[in-house]
Amino acid sequence: MSVLSRLRSQPSRSTTAELCPDTALRVLLICDWFFAYCAAQAVGLSTSGASVMVVCRDHLAEFAGSRAEWDHHLARMIDAGVAVSVVRGRVRSRSALYSGVRAWSAARRWRPDIAHAHPNHDPWLLLVSGNSPLVVTVHDAVPHPGQPMLGMFKAALDRLWLRRADGIVVHGEQIEAVCRARGLDVPIAVIPHGTELAAAPDPVPRNRDVLFFGRLEPYKGIGVLVEAMEEVWRVYPAVRLTVAGRGPAATEVPDGDPRIRRIAGYVSDEDRDRLFAEATLLVAPYLEASQSGVVSLAVARGIPAVVSDAGALPDLAVDPSLVVPVGDARALANAVITTLEHGETLRRRVYDMASERLSWPVVSGLTLAFYRRLRAS
Repeated sequence: MSVLSRLRSQPSRSTTAELCPDTALRVLLICDWFFAYCAAQAVGLSTSGASVMVVCRDHLAEFAGSRAEWDHHLARMIDAGVAVSVVRGRVRSRSALYSGVRAWSAARRWRPDIAHAHPNHDPWLLLVSGNSPLVVTVHDAVPHPGQPMLGMFKAALDRLWLRRADGIVVHGEQIEAVCRARGLDVPIAVIPHGTELAAAPDPVPRNRDVLFFGRLEPYKGIGVLVEAMEEVWRVYPAVRLTVAGRGPAATEVPDGDPRIRRIAGYVSDEDRDRLFAEATLLVAPYLEASQSGVVSLAVARGIPAVVSDAGALPDLAVDPSLVVPVGDARALANAVITTLEHGETLRRRVYDMASERLSWPVVSGLTLAFYRRLRAS
């Protein structure tokens, strides 16, 4: 049976609500762009005892048009018993009107105890949130440098979501401080960016490979990394730098250098797993940051991460020696050099840190506790 057929064959949302145990908290998750993260969150909350429904959009931009990856995350939710309703088509299309009203109706019949939305600019999703207590995850408290400014319509929807919110989730104390400075006067929970833990730490690869992975944006410090690698190559001339991803800062990666492996374009989940298996360590020399899902994915496999002291990135480093000042190429080089020769002991420490702080059972427990706190207030 196809994923779409399985979605259509789900029990009606009213039936789902009736079958839920009285003690199960009914959580409505709402997302657009953060579909992969929302799907993992839905599975985590469901595994932790909540009853979960997800309302999402059907566009594939997050996966560079890959229907297979979108279907994979959808199938994971269905397998975990998560109810899913999809708003289809463009915001002003007839299909969006029909499916948006249907999603709103399904959510109302399902009677959520709490709604939790990830950032989006979709009026249909705002409508679906209804009158339930609302939590909004603020992934980025301020736009990253170099990011385009929002138009009036999207900026207005941003304000509406935050005005409607009864509580906010952020992924680091630094982000909480920025939210407070913006005047957001609602309960704020600092909950780590959840990640799926590997079965065991990845073994240390035979060849030394420094990995930079993700969207290539000017604020991510790729130029600083290239400068730092010149120092690294003086000590370890055989080390390979792998830069994987797409974005406007791709021009900061030198062409024709045999020491640099450039993987341009969207990196699928399968390609990402292969890159992680080959990586000695991950680097995130961001000039500005909130948190990083990429770093969370790496440490969940035991891969050490060298990060700058921007935003909540230091929370993802297993040791202070792996945190370097923003923009300091020499400090970055020294941290890479001293970490390249690590063994299985460090990988186990990284993995254990991820298990204790970032795994979905831990993050889901913290999230459910915040929901209950809001409902009790």
